[in-house]
Amino acid sequence: MATAVCPRGSAFVSLALAMMSLVRADVFPHPWTIKQWAGRLDRELERVVRQASGVDQLKQLYTEHKHLFEVRRNDAQHLVESVTGEIEKVLDKKVKALEVSVTCPHFSCKVPSDCIQN
Repeated sequence: MATAVCPRGSAFVSLALAMMSLVRADVFPHPWTIKQWAGRLDRELERVVRQASGVDQLKQLYTEHKHLFEVRRNDAQHLVESVTGEIEKVLDKKVKALEVSVTCPHFSCKVPSDCIQN
């Protein structure tokens, strides 16, 4: 069975394997060398993550369409009150619909006007 290879990750793996092959078992690398390796791994990992996440494309998209965006201050209290009011309206409608369906003798009624009251 063939295994799929991620081209973005392969550069990272190749770099890590190349660095490990430079280390002999009897000689531990100099701290400066380890620091250089860590820096290269860090830069490569950041590049792979930026490419995989699409953050650069999002930045470019925003830059191209910046004129369509607007930043405004929000009054948090007003925003919460507005959303709360809308939610209450929706819930009130659902409660009324449930009350009608429970009190209606005809379970097939979909609209209160459809119900024939005796």
